[in-house]
Amino acid sequence: MILLKLTGLLSLLSIYTLLPNAIAVEVQRQDVGSDDGVRKRDGLDTSKIYPQHSTRTLNSPKGSISLTTLTLDENLNDGNVWLIEFYAPWCGHCQAFANSYEAVAHKVHSNPSPKTKQGRVAKINGDEERATASRFNIIGYPSFFVVDGWSVYEYKGSRTVDALVNYVQGGYKEDSPLPIWSSPMGPIGMIQASMFWVSAKFLTLFDTLQKNYGLSPTLAAMCFAGAGIVLGLFTMIFVAVMLSVKVKEE
Repeated sequence: MILLKLTGLLSLLSIYTLLPNAIAVEVQRQDVGSDDGVRKRDGLDTSKIYPQHSTRTLNSPKGSISLTTLTLDENLNDGNVWLIEFYAPWCGHCQAFANSYEAVAHKVHSNPSPKTKQGRVAKINGDEERATASRFNIIGYPSFFVVDGWSVYEYKGSRTVDALVNYVQGGYKEDSPLPIWSSPMGPIGMIQASMFWVSAKFLTLFDTLQKNYGLSPTLAAMCFAGAGIVLGLFTMIFVAVMLSVKVKEE
């Protein structure tokens, strides 16, 4: 019975992720000022975090690589070490450091370190990619992280070109990675990433129903709700059958 209730709850949650788009819920935002960069905590705005296209990075980039919620994980799995900056267009510190960060990218991409893995320098617009910003627990801009496989390191050093280049080219190994329970690449972080990816696919299909088939947002949401209920019922029936078979075998 507990499993049946859980599957029903998951079905309801999958439907709930679509409702904000259908009824145009505006997430309230709260900004807090700081003398070391603007600090900010934002709610999840599903109308902005999902781009329409997903592309992998070039083999030999020169400048910084722009990543999104959908393209992040597929690029992090390429075996390279990634330096990622979270920025916001309205952040004065980010604007002042923009050219310097491009210099970091040029140095890392043009002069790979022979002692470590190939470095990649990327940036994420945290104001638009709020799902990923939440996953990395971003509370201030700019914020910098190094991702090496499943290990994530938060950079807390000086905001200079040489310091960041040295950090991504091996300096991060002197620090301890984020704890697995709070790491963006840990179990919770990967569950978040999977939920965002599935939600993005659902929202893409949601938009397709409106644009290609002329359905209203309400009718499209009702189609998804019906599909979610049917899927939930089939899941509950499947679980019930499997449990009954197990009982008979015992």
